[in-house]
Amino acid sequence: MSRRIALQTRQWIIDALLELLANEPFSQMSVAQICHQAQVSRNTFYRKFADKRAVVQAYAEQLAGEYEDLVQERKPQTFNALVRLPFEFAAQHRTVLHLLQQNNLLEVVQAAFNQLGPRLYTAVDLPWHTVDSPEAVAIMMQFFTGAFWNVVMHWLDDSSRSVDEMTQLVTSGLAAVTPFITGKNEG
Repeated sequence: MSRRIALQTRQWIIDALLELLANEPFSQMSVAQICHQAQVSRNTFYRKFADKRAVVQAYAEQLAGEYEDLVQERKPQTFNALVRLPFEFAAQHRTVLHLLQQNNLLEVVQAAFNQLGPRLYTAVDLPWHTVDSPEAVAIMMQFFTGAFWNVVMHWLDDSSRSVDEMTQLVTSGLAAVTPFITGKNEG
């Protein structure tokens, strides 16, 4: 089987799981249903994935790769532009992210984004990117990734605010605590 066909088969399986997720809870979904929806055999499924959770992990890795491409393309040069990106991205994928959230699967996506964090830190040259320790970068990026996913999860539940409003709320909130972080509030 050619590489292109193998990748297409993987994508059919991922797409099938996501289509089924719209009507079937993940916990009740079977591999047989996914295979039927994707029009592949069980043997083909298990050559590509260990189980149905591995399909979600593959989708999460796709999302993380897509987000990395977005950051590389936009190369945000301001903190506001950087904060805006996760909301724009979540808005583009709102339907699927909401389905994943309803099925307690967003932590799989967050794990993929945690792995991406250090690469994003080094990919975009920003004035506040002054941390040199790989361990410190990894921890800091996990902190920010976790914080953003918490906000995004809340926003998915109550999406009455726009991307601009969410960006403003986050940046103004961070601006309010910055003096306490830097110690400039001490007098």
